[in-house]
Amino acid sequence: MSLPGYVGPRNLPSAGFFPFLQTLMCNTDSSCHNKSRLADQTISRSSGNARYRLEQCSGQRSSISTQATFVTLSRALCSNGILALFGISQLPVKSESDPSSFNTPEREEMIERFKLPRNATPFCMNMYLDMVNTTGGAIAWAFLKPMLMGQILYTPDTPTTRAIMEKANDTLQEFADLRKHSQEWLRSSKYIVDSAKVLGHTLPMLQNSLGNSFVKNFIEIVVLTLSASLLNLFIFTANMTLLLEKNKHILKQISALSTLMVDLSSCIKFDRYRGYDSADQLNAEAQALAKSRDLYASVIFKLPNDEDASREREARSSSSNSTLPPRVSYTIRMHMDNVMRTDRVRNPYFVKDSHISSRLTMRYNRGFVYLQENIDRAIIEIHAGHKVTDLAVQIQPFPYPCYFRDAYLEAISFVFPIMLMIAWVLFVADFVKKLVHERELRLHEYMKMMGVNPFSHFFAWFLECTFYLVLTIFILTMLLKYGKILPHSDASLIFVYFCDYGLSIIAFSYMVSSFFDKTYIAGLSGSLLYILCFFPFIVVMAMETGLTFVQKSLLSLFSPTCFSYASQYASRYESQGEGIHWSNSYVSPIAEDTSSFGWLCWLMLIDSILYFIIGAYIRMVFPGKYGIPAPWYFPFQRSFWADLCCCFQSQSNKSKGLFFSNIIQSNQPAAEDFSDLPVGVALHGLTKLYGNQAAIENLNVSFYEGHVTSLLGHNGAGKTTTMSLLTGLFAPSSGTIEVYGRDMQANIDKIRKELGVCMQYDVLFDHMTTKEHLLLYGQIKAPHWSPRELREQVRTILEETGMYAHRHKRVGTLSGGMKRKLSISIAFIGGSRLVVLDEPTTGVDPCSRRSIWDIVIQHKKHRTIIMSTHHLDEAEVLSDRIAFLERGGLKCCGSPFDLKDKLGQGYKLTLTKKSESRRIDDAELKSFIQAHVPEARLKDTQGGDLVYSLPPFTSSNASTYRSLLTALDSNLDALQLGGYGISDTTLEEVFLQLTHNTDGEDGPLSISETVSDSASIDSFPSDLSESIPNFGDKIKLTSSSTVSGLALAWQQMTAILIKRFHHSRRDYKGLISQILLPVIFVVFAMGLGSIKNDLQHYPELELSPGLYNLGPSYSFFSNQNPSSNRLVDRMMSFPGIDNACLDKSNDKYICDADNFQPPHRSIPSSQVVYNLSGINVETYLVATANDFIRNRYGGFAFGSPLPPDLQMDVKIVPKNRTLSKVLYNPEGHHTMPAYLNSLNNLILRANLPADKDPRKYAISVSSHPYFGRADDEDAGMLQILVAMCVLTGYSIMTASFAIYEVNEHHSGSKRLQHIAGISEPFYWTVNFIYDMTIYMIPVTLTVAVIAIFQIPAFTYRQNLAAVTLLLVLFGFSTFPWMYLLSGFFKDAEMAFITYVCLNLFLSINTIISTSILHFISQISQNHPEKLCHAFLIFPQFNFGNGMLELARMNINVQLLLGYGVDAYKDPFSTDALGWMFISAFIQGLFFFSLRLLLNKSLIRKVRHLVLGRKTVPQVAYEDQDEDVATEHLRVSSGAASSDILQVNQLTKVYQHFKRKIPAVKRLSVGIPAGECFGLLGVNGAGKTTTFKMLTGDVSPTDGSCRNKGINIGYCPQQDALDHLLTGEEHLYFYARIRGISKKQIRGVVNYLLKRLELNFHRNIITDGYSCGTRRKLSTALALVGHPQILLLDEPSSGMDPRTKRHLWKIITEEVKGKCAVVLTSHSMEECEALCSRLAIMVKGQFQCLGSLQHIKNRFGSGFTVKMYLAEASCDAEAITGFMQGRFPSTYLKDQHSAMVEYHVPFAPGGVADIFYQLESNKNALRIKHFSVSQTTLDEVFINFAMGKNGMKTIAFDSEDEQDDLDTTKAVQT
Repeated sequence: MSLPGYVGPRNLPSAGFFPFLQTLMCNTDSSCHNKSRLADQTISRSSGNARYRLEQCSGQRSSISTQATFVTLSRALCSNGILALFGISQLPVKSESDPSSFNTPEREEMIERFKLPRNATPFCMNMYLDMVNTTGGAIAWAFLKPMLMGQILYTPDTPTTRAIMEKANDTLQEFADLRKHSQEWLRSSKYIVDSAKVLGHTLPMLQNSLGNSFVKNFIEIVVLTLSASLLNLFIFTANMTLLLEKNKHILKQISALSTLMVDLSSCIKFDRYRGYDSADQLNAEAQALAKSRDLYASVIFKLPNDEDASREREARSSSSNSTLPPRVSYTIRMHMDNVMRTDRVRNPYFVKDSHISSRLTMRYNRGFVYLQENIDRAIIEIHAGHKVTDLAVQIQPFPYPCYFRDAYLEAISFVFPIMLMIAWVLFVADFVKKLVHERELRLHEYMKMMGVNPFSHFFAWFLECTFYLVLTIFILTMLLKYGKILPHSDASLIFVYFCDYGLSIIAFSYMVSSFFDKTYIAGLSGSLLYILCFFPFIVVMAMETGLTFVQKSLLSLFSPTCFSYASQYASRYESQGEGIHWSNSYVSPIAEDTSSFGWLCWLMLIDSILYFIIGAYIRMVFPGKYGIPAPWYFPFQRSFWADLCCCFQSQSNKSKGLFFSNIIQSNQPAAEDFSDLPVGVALHGLTKLYGNQAAIENLNVSFYEGHVTSLLGHNGAGKTTTMSLLTGLFAPSSGTIEVYGRDMQANIDKIRKELGVCMQYDVLFDHMTTKEHLLLYGQIKAPHWSPRELREQVRTILEETGMYAHRHKRVGTLSGGMKRKLSISIAFIGGSRLVVLDEPTTGVDPCSRRSIWDIVIQHKKHRTIIMSTHHLDEAEVLSDRIAFLERGGLKCCGSPFDLKDKLGQGYKLTLTKKSESRRIDDAELKSFIQAHVPEARLKDTQGGDLVYSLPPFTSSNASTYRSLLTALDSNLDALQLGGYGISDTTLEEVFLQLTHNTDGEDGPLSISETVSDSASIDSFPSDLSESIPNFGDKIKLTSSSTVSGLALAWQQMTAILIKRFHHSRRDYKGLISQILLPVIFVVFAMGLGSIKNDLQHYPELELSPGLYNLGPSYSFFSNQNPSSNRLVDRMMSFPGIDNACLDKSNDKYICDADNFQPPHRSIPSSQVVYNLSGINVETYLVATANDFIRNRYGGFAFGSPLPPDLQMDVKIVPKNRTLSKVLYNPEGHHTMPAYLNSLNNLILRANLPADKDPRKYAISVSSHPYFGRADDEDAGMLQILVAMCVLTGYSIMTASFAIYEVNEHHSGSKRLQHIAGISEPFYWTVNFIYDMTIYMIPVTLTVAVIAIFQIPAFTYRQNLAAVTLLLVLFGFSTFPWMYLLSGFFKDAEMAFITYVCLNLFLSINTIISTSILHFISQISQNHPEKLCHAFLIFPQFNFGNGMLELARMNINVQLLLGYGVDAYKDPFSTDALGWMFISAFIQGLFFFSLRLLLNKSLIRKVRHLVLGRKTVPQVAYEDQDEDVATEHLRVSSGAASSDILQVNQLTKVYQHFKRKIPAVKRLSVGIPAGECFGLLGVNGAGKTTTFKMLTGDVSPTDGSCRNKGINIGYCPQQDALDHLLTGEEHLYFYARIRGISKKQIRGVVNYLLKRLELNFHRNIITDGYSCGTRRKLSTALALVGHPQILLLDEPSSGMDPRTKRHLWKIITEEVKGKCAVVLTSHSMEECEALCSRLAIMVKGQFQCLGSLQHIKNRFGSGFTVKMYLAEASCDAEAITGFMQGRFPSTYLKDQHSAMVEYHVPFAPGGVADIFYQLESNKNALRIKHFSVSQTTLDEVFINFAMGKNGMKTIAFDSEDEQDDLDTTKAVQT
């Protein structure tokens, strides 16, 4: 509850000199009101940190000084002193020392600083020095000096104005007279005393003499009579002398008082009026005087004869008096500190407050009204012809009733807009992230391809966002309403208001997401743009009164601005105690304000619609990398509106490019007749250009329904691009795609409803289950299905694909094979007619591949299936037709059999050598074969295999075939062969033959390889002509000299910095976001912060009650004396209270009086005047305060009797003098001088002679402030907003810096760098150096911007250095804790959002909570120091609070600087920002040290040291294979000590809740140099976990892995590449960190580029590489530095067969170079080609281990026969019967479409017999092709996987397994 506002009346000069002086020197508050109420509790709400209360009466002296000092004088007049006048109640206390003790330099410095007059008397100088020696006194001096000594300038200088000014000086003249009389007294009093002494001696003598008769007679004779009076005189004189003698002390006091008056008057300048001829001269002089505060005021008279200045100058000498016009207007110009601002007449809106503040509302007390009254009285005297002495005047503000003051609401109202606005920034970042992330993962396009209507997709996102928002809004509304923040407002309206804004947040997010395709850049930019949209609010607040309705509405098109502005209306109504309601939502609390809360809510709705439209338009016209753009004019197309409204079907089915088909028909190679089949898809002249390069050029091909057509080609031939065009992911540059007769571009939405897609990468929702995926896509693809039908279909598919057991598993936990199955199931669900499968079995083990084949074959009917693959056996099994692409064009097309027939070259004989055998000469073997078949040619050598090509089988060479095969059967051991096989021409041979011609032309071959489905046009090289030389020029990598020690550390640091630099320069959007966005923030913030700084020139304003006739206007009077009736009469008659009626210019005035009966009536100047005579005016005003809100600004109390203190003055007070009081409402800034002017007008008209018409006489006074600073209230508010905006900008920006490290962790690049030799502490240190270096760029730019804008808060003295240090330390203390968290995130986007959340949450909550407490402390005097100290642990708080503290301190400094007081604090001191700097530095140091210490190796060492090794509980493993046991014994016994890699009892157990899940079980193996060891297993068998333990990425639970100090090369399963670096830059980077010397790096890089056929791609960024090219680069990186151990995790996945073979050759060479290779692969062919030994893993343990031949011999007896039948419908049973008849116990092992596979356990005649039987009966059995071989590794593997494992996989070991899974933690030891 606030105290009632009451201030006693102040005496004006007309009340008498002494009463006036007392008013100047004393605080005459009523006793019911404490001092701080008058002296203004706060300097300003915003100028907050003046912490110290000034000591009472400015000093700390305990006794009155003997010197006549300032304090002595003020205490002599009153107890409180002069300071009450200036309202400075809270200022830093300045140390006070005795002025007399000042040494000369100090004294001189103070005289100079405070411009003390050097000619002052010692008394005055002492008083001045005493005054300025305290802060409060120094401020008082700033106001007293002009009043004591300031010049009063006036213009024009005419006899009339001189006369006015002379009469105006009467009060001062009385003091001058007093001085003169005091001086005379001091001169004569001495003589009086001396004369009294003489008389004291003389009179007794004379009296005695008179007693003598002689003397008496003599006198009587001379004088004739002796007067009795003379005798009485003697008696009186004697008595008086005695009296004087007795009252000597009184005389002394009179003399002392006279001395004081003389001394005091010596400090006052009496001759202070100076006239000037022109206003220009006057203003020039005034400016000069104002600098030293020697200006009191300037008075500019506006007299009618102003213009005729020359005539006036002539008249000066001749005429001493001049006539004054009836209407006199003049302007008083004073310093801004002493008057109120004239750009507004009151505060924009009403709040309950007394408004009694000498600094904020009553500055006219500082000299203006005293001068005004003197001039007015002088004019009255001239007009009336006599001095008006019978009227004393006082001024008094309205008393105000007690009211409830909500300190919290006052404090929060300032931060309310920014707090509410920033609370939503996280929603923006998250909503934008969701949309862009889906686009980036291609989920959005994938859904579109699958037929999801973009509207449905949008609404799903919209509803999800709405749910989050509505929930938040509901909680927020409850908090605001019932948390007593907006207790008076309507909760339903607040809820609707927030919902309205929530909609605009969603719309804004949607719009922003349209501009970006990278998630973290979108999140960063979206957040920053959102906050930038808040900046116009600062403009609105700063210039609110000057903005028009249209301007406000335009600025409100930025929804955060609109929202914040609306929140201002709500808090304004709340502060009035009314609150916002539906009834007042369209009414502004501000008078004449056209905007309102309701209108702003509508504007937010308009904003939302606008944002949605912009977002939708951008998405349609610029769909990004994926999608087909609409033309920019699409809204003007009829078809667009037709589709939108579904009015009629678009008739654009006709193909635009049909004429191509006729031209190209003749061009179809290997064409077959499929005229009986319906055409599903037809490509006509299809071309896709990227820049100037064609990825696909003039492609013409048809795909038929019921067929599976495979697209084959080397990496980069254009397969993926074709797929992307077929699915509508990209738009073709030219040509057309027809799907079932409809043009794809014209009918994309209709076609997508029948399209099923399985992308190259799984596009799935990790958080959804398998079943949920199928249900979702089933509903999308077949909306006509009933729920029951849908469930049945889903169940069928799950059972068909063998996924029924996994239906409730979340996709994130599935293995790679399972995910592929799910993706393919999704493609087929809902009866899709066109199904596109892009490499459906990539990265899938052989078992899963076969089950995927079955799914495809099952669903082939009535569908057009288009597939791309690198597995040619898969293409052969599944394809009805194969289209072979090369260089973006069609090379040939046909069924697999046709291609084999046309391009095949007979049979292929594959001989497998025994690996443990002596080397047999190849020439000997060749001669053996050619002895039987002379035409046989050695075609290829792959590891231990020799491949010979044999001529086509005919009846003439049948015997040679038979003899060769029989000879081989009988001589296997002699020839040191492990086995052999014979097969017909395979598709792979056709492929290799087709690509054979281009083997040496790597450049042109791979044009489209540079564009994968995530390519960017920028990734194309400018020169494609570079070709690759032969591989013969092999560089000896083994002899590479390496650097070590400091040189290595320097080289590694350089490498990381160069890599980061290349990444940054290519990620220019991210770099611009990081560097420019925060700087743009600061530019905006600083620009807005300087808005008010130039508002120093205020307009001239006439001061009259008419200013407040803004609506119904009320006034009042009371009259207690009949002598004052004339004043009442004048008031009630024309022209009324103000002079407006004299101009007759304004319609709103009722210039013809309509009389009403008392108690009130309307007067001519339109106010309704209440007659309060006989009522206590003050009581009435308090009682009716709430009835007259903003419409009663002043009134008068006439005829009061003089109080005792006004009945004594320098001169005798006239008996008939009465007191008139001007009561004014201080809420109106100018009411004090306005109503005083009104009273003076009444006095003038009441005292005019009878011959003058009162209606023509008036005095008008105007105020025109001199230059002066803007009100610091606004400036402070702006600076605090600026500080908050800079903090927010930097909080969001710094979050983007740690994203790179998160990406490297996520991609595996960091792991690869550790393996290559970079320690964790080194990695973090160098990255920290780079991040800080980049961070210094925006910091430098920010500091430059701040310096340019010269906002004092941030640039004054050392403040700029403090801001710089704050910015630097913010980065220094923020990066390390973000590094600490980097390992916890699975993706960079989540990391970014989390970092932004944490930064903003900590910064906003800590800053705002302390700010609110700070504002409350301004009211309640409690300081939130403890909370501020507690928050020092947060870097965000240190930065934000540091900025705010600078702004707050500056307000104080600037305020006091104007008064000559230097209150500046060194920002680096602990009193200011020192602790914040120290705290931020310690945080940075602590978190960074923690980051360096928390590395895996150190943690493991500490754990092992503290806990020791835990023994893993023995698991009952299945019976161990004898070979596995033997190897275990070899390793544990030490027999394998010479092996380069030794793994002993390696175990890994994961903890999943309370369950322990073994991932790897007691593996033991030793691998010597020169061996390639194969590690096989189904998806999830534990291979990847084993690799992670081998590389040190995961620590084993038990067992050991000895590879320390050995150079390891690692090719991970997922390419750990930086997508913005080129292949060459990657190789340079790893060469540097491997320690290869500078001289040799270039040679090594060039060698690897040539060796892996990457020369063409050397300058293309890896983002533009195809899958195969990425794998080549990953392998090249593993080979850098010639590693002793090479770990290759599926190195050839995604490679085409030619590239694959080339890779095998390289690996074989590495093995020959004595490198130990560990290889995992899903290609059994690869293992057979490369591995000398291998192990098959099932359920985390080895099931078999040994050489290839050994494993085949043990587990793969018999023969495998594969046959490809003429048609899938051929009778397989007949063939089975034939086989079983010839070879008993034969069984059908596998059948896929037209491919059947038999296992022949025993054939007496071996391969030769089987071959002969089949070749002889080929036509009868309708066999197209067949192959016979000994059981392959493929079959052995499948036997293990199917028989022993039963396809059960452990989810934790899937290929994409993370060591830090959410729910899984390793059991470490």
